[in-house]
Amino acid sequence: MKVLRSLSDYVCWKKTLSSSKSIGFVPTMGALHDGHLSLVEASTKNAEITVVSIFINPKQFSENEDFNTYPRDLENDLNKLKDYNVSAVFVPSINDIYETEEPAIIFDHPFAQTLEGASRPHFFPGVIDVVSRLFNIVQPNYAHFGRKDAQQLILIQKMVDAADYPITIIPGETVREPGGLAMSSRNEYLTSNQKRELGIIWESLGVAKKMLDNGDLCANRICRAIENTLKKISRLKIDYVSIVDIENLKEVSGDVRGDVLISLAVSVGGVRLIDNIFYAY
Repeated sequence: MKVLRSLSDYVCWKKTLSSSKSIGFVPTMGALHDGHLSLVEASTKNAEITVVSIFINPKQFSENEDFNTYPRDLENDLNKLKDYNVSAVFVPSINDIYETEEPAIIFDHPFAQTLEGASRPHFFPGVIDVVSRLFNIVQPNYAHFGRKDAQQLILIQKMVDAADYPITIIPGETVREPGGLAMSSRNEYLTSNQKRELGIIWESLGVAKKMLDNGDLCANRICRAIENTLKKISRLKIDYVSIVDIENLKEVSGDVRGDVLISLAVSVGGVRLIDNIFYAY
């Protein structure tokens, strides 16, 4: 496993590869957990070469967010990746990624202004910018992203389509803590007891699924049921609960029909947590 600590290192290493070999790519911000590693494992099965990047992207953090305190443990991350058939780990500097201020592509979509985009307007422009730059550097055939970040996954697929990147986006299922909380690097801010308690987030989405399974299709009633479940933890602050039609990416106002994304964002003790389920009716 090569550890490539600069853009020039990556470019030199890539020149040694046969152009006939497929490259799978897993972009991360480090603090690797089993969710990341499931994407790495999928890549190693899908492509002949797997590249993992570790880069904490400053452009997707606002001034009052946790860029400076975001979990960092490169040595531990590299030790975890040694258990997988990873060809290279790309650990670029900020200057490597942002050597020019000009964005790699110009991409905007109305869906980026909703949900996470409404609460964190800086977030998706920063994500799209860094992912497009990484795609241009790594030049993968496949890229793996988790369904936990569902809105991000949808927007990256649309960006790939709009920019005509020759890249197949492969979603990975959400990996969960024993109590159901979706795995996230920010879970490191939580105690073991908090992680167990916050399984109620997954429980609330289960309430929504059960209602739909039983034929209760009213989107507003389902959202209220999710909120009522979440309110069992008084310290938990709800940002949004949403049901979006996957076809048009608009909020469902009446009954649920077709494929939908049910998503939510909450915070506890300053830690922001998101989760979702896809549902086909």
